[in-house]
Amino acid sequence: SRYSRHRLRQKVIMAEDSAAGMEAPQQQQKLPKIYTLEDVNAITDTVQFRQELINAIREGFQSYSKKEFNACPIQTMGAAPMAPFGGVGDDNYAAQTCVKSGYVTGASHYVIKVASGGHPLPSNSGLMQVYSQSTGRLEALLLDEGILTELRTAAAGALAASLLAPPSICK
Repeated sequence: SRYSRHRLRQKVIMAEDSAAGMEAPQQQQKLPKIYTLEDVNAITDTVQFRQELINAIREGFQSYSKKEFNACPIQTMGAAPMAPFGGVGDDNYAAQTCVKSGYVTGASHYVIKVASGGHPLPSNSGLMQVYSQSTGRLEALLLDEGILTELRTAAAGALAASLLAPPSICK
């Protein structure tokens, strides 16, 4: 029928436009927000952020204790029993890339972290991907080069010290 041919022609035109990078406005992909290392440093380099992070770590441990935190198995590449990156390892080889992910039941987002480092890689590197739990869409990329992992580790240590250290410490 004429209606079917018209609809088919519209679909062909849309497919050609899409292939040429000219998608219709209602079909354009919403891009995630991208935070550079500079953006991350500007946000995290405050006393207020550090205190909020320690409180968030406390809440994270509480969620874990209540079995509300869901952690997926860690994926590790480049470390034994897998082949080393580049196919050649030496006695000091320690390079690897880890993919870690998790979420709190009922929270708005989940996170996937990719971190790499170790000899012979020149430095640690990494990023975090933030997804909506309700849509599964990538909403943000945090190009933090691993600094968020370092801050999380420091905050967990500060929390542990505040809870376990004696009230007064003498040398």
